[in-house]
Amino acid sequence: MIFNLPTDSQIPRVGIIGAGFSGTMVLANIVAKAKGPLHIELFEKGESLASGIAYGTNDASHLLNVRAANMGAFGGKPTDFYEWLQTDAGKEQTAAICPQQPIEKHSFLPRMLYGAYLKAIYEQAMITAKEKDIEIHVHHGQVIDAELTDPETQQLLLSVSKGGIVKEVLVDALVLATGNLPPRRFSFQ
Repeated sequence: MIFNLPTDSQIPRVGIIGAGFSGTMVLANIVAKAKGPLHIELFEKGESLASGIAYGTNDASHLLNVRAANMGAFGGKPTDFYEWLQTDAGKEQTAAICPQQPIEKHSFLPRMLYGAYLKAIYEQAMITAKEKDIEIHVHHGQVIDAELTDPETQQLLLSVSKGGIVKEVLVDALVLATGNLPPRRFSFQ
């Protein structure tokens, strides 16, 4: 990822639209790679963070379509999810979500359990951010507009709507992590 961030003394401000799988992983990776102070503005139109639609189900019968040992969320770490399942937090979530499910490398586990893993990644990113002097502001609302404020600085002014109230947030770089669009019927006329 290459961001056009300010080079003066101003602390860079990165916006991430979407806080499901993609937004959570962008957040975690930016926090992990940041070398100095940073402000991150995270926008999610729903109330739930980290799991998104794909892993936010409350039904343990909705299963992943990939084996546990290959579901790591980080590039180059395919076993990360399976390893997390072996931790105290992973065992606690497994006991709560699918107590009768054997946890094997080849298991197809509940999507809900993977959502718990993503929430653990999000929570760790928040802890690491504090340690690295990174401010993260979470905005529950829908970004309805982005306007380039100055072609030289490339800053964007985002309009965020929630409950009929619109507020504006200025960012130096923007990541769109909005996920898949809902299915729709095509017209074959």
